[in-house]
Order: sequence, then structure tokens, then C-alpha cells
Amino acid sequence: MTAPHPDLHIGADVDPGETARIRQVLGLFVKGDERLLALVTTVKALPKLTHVAVTTRRLIGFCAPELARKGPRQELPLTAVAAIEARKSYQQRWFLVVQDASGEETDFGDLHDQDAPHVVQLVRDLTAAPPVPFTPAPPAPVAPVAPPVPVGPRGADSAAWRFNSPPAWPSPPNGWTPPPGWEPDPSWLPAPPGWQFWIPAPDAAPPALPVPPMAPPPAAPTYTSPPPPMSPSPPPSVRDERRPMFGGRKQRIEELELENAHLIQELARLGALGTVQLADENRRLRDEAAGLHRETQATRREYERLRDGIVETQDLALLQEAGVYEYQHPLADAVAYKAELAKVKDGIKAMARTGRAVVGATDWQVNGSAAQGRKMVTDFSKLMLRAYNAEADNLVRTMRPYKLQSAIERLDKSAQTIERLGKTMDIRVSGEYRSVRITELRLTADHLAKTEEEKERVRAEREVQREEEKARKEFEREKARLLKERSHVHSALARLEANGDAAGAAEMRAKLTDVDGALTDVEGRAANTRAGYVYVISNIGAFGERMVKIGMTRRLDPMDRVRELGDASVPFRFDVHALIFSDDAVGLEGRLHQTFAEQRVNQVNLRREFFYATPSEVRATLESIAGNHLLEYTETPEALEWRSSTTRRA
Repeated sequence: MTAPHPDLHIGADVDPGETARIRQVLGLFVKGDERLLALVTTVKALPKLTHVAVTTRRLIGFCAPELARKGPRQELPLTAVAAIEARKSYQQRWFLVVQDASGEETDFGDLHDQDAPHVVQLVRDLTAAPPVPFTPAPPAPVAPVAPPVPVGPRGADSAAWRFNSPPAWPSPPNGWTPPPGWEPDPSWLPAPPGWQFWIPAPDAAPPALPVPPMAPPPAAPTYTSPPPPMSPSPPPSVRDERRPMFGGRKQRIEELELENAHLIQELARLGALGTVQLADENRRLRDEAAGLHRETQATRREYERLRDGIVETQDLALLQEAGVYEYQHPLADAVAYKAELAKVKDGIKAMARTGRAVVGATDWQVNGSAAQGRKMVTDFSKLMLRAYNAEADNLVRTMRPYKLQSAIERLDKSAQTIERLGKTMDIRVSGEYRSVRITELRLTADHLAKTEEEKERVRAEREVQREEEKARKEFEREKARLLKERSHVHSALARLEANGDAAGAAEMRAKLTDVDGALTDVEGRAANTRAGYVYVISNIGAFGERMVKIGMTRRLDPMDRVRELGDASVPFRFDVHALIFSDDAVGLEGRLHQTFAEQRVNQVNLRREFFYATPSEVRATLESIAGNHLLEYTETPEALEWRSSTTRRA
């Protein structure tokens, strides 16, 4: 594309930082002396358009991010425009519609209200103005053997020649020859340099004299009779759509320009070849493609072979594959695993002392001496055993339960390497010793998993004990308070009765009854360890709308437990949906957990009481459980802190 016209119109919504890049990429798709006159934004889904460009020859619609890779999405020559108008669309957008001579309408999307009038007027001015005159370049001197273009051969020689249309031109009808005064259509691409416009007819004998190459034709060519239909020129082919990893827009543009030049040269080379030469070139390219395919298959097979020999050791990949750990040797507790490991270690030491760990050749000789041969085999066997044991001990020391399979594979690879290196003297790790060391790895993984499981169980038991201790202390404080209050009421009742105040004495007796009832309740709850509150809480800011926690507490004030859960470990406080007192709160909690077992978030540690459920789903389950009166339930969480934070961020 030539330098921009001084009157170039840039749309109101066009990003100034992208303008230079868009114009540079658009320059790959313009033709000859075509010049950009306007660049505006548009909105269209099918096909997806983000910009509309008006040039001296065409109206072009394209998607800017994909322009270099896929080319323009929509094109219409100005010579085909019969009418253009902008129709009111929505807000500040105008719907650009172009109509051709047949009455068919083409939609170029919604333009900004500041751009639509300018584009419409510009296209109307261009379609009303006469075409720009074309001045062909002076033809190069040619020999008088073949008739020049555009005039076809005359006389007896006319049947022996056929007009050869360049690759980018439309194919003319059979037997067509350029009439006198014929010139190519200005919208066509120029013919490749040295193009032969006249070639021998297929059924005619070759001419006696060679056909000299013609000079390049004018930059643009119009069949006057009959005009064959012309399809819009396709965008340049892009064989490799991979982009640079870190940006590289300039690099991408340079690659496209180089590829465009290469394709033009290749097109010129192929266009100058004859039918037989084209067939040979086609066979050569097919053979080359088949060879590349065979090389690709061989490389892929080699890659798979090497990949099978690599042991996966990255923790992230192993964790993703591990899932729930399954014990290889189920035992009761960590102490039992430790005792079993001690037995295995004793067996390993015994095999190493008796020479059953590594075996080698027994008939090896050095300088004709069998004794020296046995000594060499023994020394090398010890060296190989030290290497194998070092690998095994390192795997035991760094073992994690999810690394078990990877560790076994690494140990097997070590044994295979030792066997390969000791092949000359037939030195290898015995199968029995390998089996014992693999058993050690499995027991070590089981021991670590069981130890962690017991630690988690101890942590959970301590948490329960702490909760029970807090509840017990609350009961004792409440009982002491009620006893003290009862003593005060007794003293007041005695004074009132002594003074003869019957009404006051009756009021004190009623209060004493209430205090006795409260004291009985506290003592009953302290004695009944299954009584307490079942709570349903959520934290929409931390866990989202589809997660709740269902738990139980024996505290006198259950909100104390809720406030503890919403401490600094979570960003927002928990919202309470229900607090249900029950004489069998443990059983009620268990039934709820069983109902939502499939929605449990942590399927491994069942002491984590979070579930993928909504408050309304929990309410429906509570209502279906007989014997529990649900007096109050809040489905919509208040979440004041989270909602205020969201509003401030917005």
C-alpha cells in the first residue's frame, strides 16, 4: 500500500495504538496503486467484523486480530456498488448496507454515528466519479516470430496458438482470442515477469520458431467479450498459523511479507512450466511429502520409545494421578508398620552378608586365573550393590505416599542399568533382593500414610476434647450462676414471708420455680452428651453460593462456635441459616451428613463438614425429618462484608 492519502479518515472508535499496525497488515492485501481512504470500526457477528476499510477500488470488512492470518472476511468492488445507505440501528450506531446492480444487499455491520455519514458520502463520490485512467508500461521489444499481446495471431498460424491466461486472471472461454484494442481489467493482478501469453495449441504441431517471452503486461487487465465472471482474489496463503510465543507482531508481519513474495515467485515459476513439467513437479512434491510423512512417523515412534523410558518424578503430576491412597500392606497402626519394616531391613542385611543380593559370573578368569576372576567379579558386584542400595535408600528417605509407583519404577530402572553395565561379567541384582527392596518401599509409603492418618485422628480428637471442655466449663459457670441466683431468691422469699408480704412471696416462689427449671435443664444438658445445637452456616464470599457447613455444638450459646469458625482463617464471617436444638443433636447431624454424603467436599477426611449444597436444599431435608421442629430458617445469606466489598470494588 502506498503512503496514506492526506484526507485519510480514521474512525472515532479506532484505537490510535492499533492504527499503524492495521494499515501495515492491510497493505498485504491491496492491489497495485490501490489507496486507503477510510478506516472505521464496525460490529458484526457473522462473519465477525471489527473494522471496515474504504479504498480507491473496494469496500473491505475484516476482523483486525485475524487479518494477517485469515485475510479480509468481506469484500465488494466499488464498480459493483449500485447504492449505499446507513440505517438507524441502536444507540450511536448506524447499519451500513450496500446494494449491487442485481439488487442484492451486503451488510457491513453497525458503524459509529460519526463515521457512517462519512463512509456513505465517500463511497457515493467514488462510485459517481469516472474510473482512473490507466497508462500501460511501454512494452519491451520482441521478436517478430510470435504475435504480440493483446492482438492474437492471424491467418494460417492462428489455429496453432492458444492464449495462455496468467494464474491470477479469470479463465477465458475456449477459443477466445483478444480482439483489437483489448486491455486487461485494472482490478486484476499483474502477470508474472516473463509470462508466455501464447502457447502452441494442444492439437497443433509445434511452431518452427520459439515463442519469446513477453514483457510484463499492464498492472491491471477487462475482457470485453464475453466477460468471464471474476471471483474476489483470495487472501495470501498462510501455511503456518503459529504465532510467536511472546507477542512479536512485527515479526509476524515480516513473515507474512516474505511468504507472500515467495508464493508470487513460486506461482511465476509454475506458470512458466509446460504440462509435462507440471506433472513432473507434482510427482516430485508428492514424493517429498511422502518422505516427510515417513520421517514424521519414525520420529514419533522414537519419541514414544524414549518417553516410555522416562520415569515421571514431578510432584504435581504424581499428585494428580494419586487420588486416594490405597495401602499395599494393610496393618492395624503405625507401630505395626514400623515392626514390619524392621523385619524387612533385617532381611536386607542378611541377603547382603550372604551374597544373595547381587549375582555374577562364576567362571570369569583374569590372566588365566580363576581366583583373580572371582575377586574381580566380587569387587564389581559390591560396587554395583552400593550403587543400587544408594538409590534405594534415597528413595526410602524421600518417600511420599503419592510417589510410590514412581519410586518403584526408578528402582527398576537402576537394576536394569546395573544389569546392562555388568553384562560382560553377568553381574545383576537378584530378583529376590529387588523384591525385598520394593517391599520396603511399599511398607515405607504405608507407614507414612498411616502415621499421617493417626495424626489427623489425634488432631480431630483433641478438637472434640477442646470443644467438650469449653461446653463443660460453660455448664459449670451457668450452674454456679443459677445456684447463686437460687440462694438469693431463697433469702428474699424468707424475708418476704417474715414480713407477711404474700404477693411478694408468691412472685419469688414463681421466680424460684423458673430458676429450678433452668438449673435442671443445665444439669440435664451436662449429663446428656448427645444434646446440643445443629447449625447450618455458609460463607458466600469464601466458598461461593453452593457450599454449606453442617455441624453440631454443645455450647450454651451456639453463636460462640460460629464466631470461632469465622476467625482470621477465612476472609468473611459465616452467615447462619439455622440453629436447631435437639436432645439427639449427634443423631440429627449424622442423618444430615448421610443425606448429603455424595455432595461432601472432602471425600477423604470426613471430619471436614462442608457440602456442595444450597441452604434451600438443606431446609428441604430438615423439613422431611420427623420429630424436629424447624422454627426459623434463613435461606438468603446476609453476607454484609462480602457485599460491601463487592460494591466498593465495582
